[in-house]
Amino acid sequence: MNPRLPLALALLVSGATLLPSAHAAVATTCTLSGPAGSASVVRIDLPQGAASLAMRITTSTALSPTDPALTAGRNSWHLATQIALVRLRDQGVVAHRELQLGSSPRRLAISAAGRDVRADAPGPGLPFKHTGGYVPDAVAPGSYLLVAMGADGSAALPNPAWSAQVVFGAAVSCLPAAVPTTVFDLDQSAFSGGTQVSAAGPGLGQGTSAVLNPKGTWVVGMVDAQSQGAGDVTVNVSAPGRATVTVHNALHPFTGRRGPYRLRADWMGAMPLVLVTGVAFGAP
Repeated sequence: MNPRLPLALALLVSGATLLPSAHAAVATTCTLSGPAGSASVVRIDLPQGAASLAMRITTSTALSPTDPALTAGRNSWHLATQIALVRLRDQGVVAHRELQLGSSPRRLAISAAGRDVRADAPGPGLPFKHTGGYVPDAVAPGSYLLVAMGADGSAALPNPAWSAQVVFGAAVSCLPAAVPTTVFDLDQSAFSGGTQVSAAGPGLGQGTSAVLNPKGTWVVGMVDAQSQGAGDVTVNVSAPGRATVTVHNALHPFTGRRGPYRLRADWMGAMPLVLVTGVAFGAP
């Protein structure tokens, strides 16, 4: 046996381990954040797709029902965070995560026989934490919008902070687009008609409705239709030019374009919650 052969083989193997791989994994982390009432929109171009995808909400869950950021006024009873990856060609939601936490709406709402009564009714904290989402293992080639937002229903200070993070298995730019954004936020006390008796605690609503008319070319949002404890909640969202989205005892995203969004809701439970929130923005 050639005495140089083992040495040559050893050098070949060690040299191969030192050569950089042409297919080395590339990952990009995008972190988006801001105060409640703000949103970020990022264009993501993936000509080769992304070999992997990870997405998480990093908003603090340490807020309590008595936190000043959630109790400054009746509209600041919650903090909702959403991040969604949306296809440009058809506005399909490819991946999404949602977190909704707070201490239930603190407003009295009564609708019956064509009459409506609304009044602020501060009540005891009834804490909740709702989550939702779907994230695939990889992303197909194409162009997308990464949309992240946070809402607490109020422009009043203090505004709690929201944050989210996405890791793409590809090289992408995480620079937010310079587009105007408007965050909207409706709870069940914004619904009228039908029959409704709601406060901080037990509630009932049948045949209630609301109309949302966001000012933006694109709309990305979420529906939280759930009850703490026993209950049943359903929300229908009819967006312009799209099939009606029905959310039943769940937290779910929706997308659409400019125009009126017709909302219908029915609920009954110990602590029912209806929330429709999201962001409208201009074309990126």
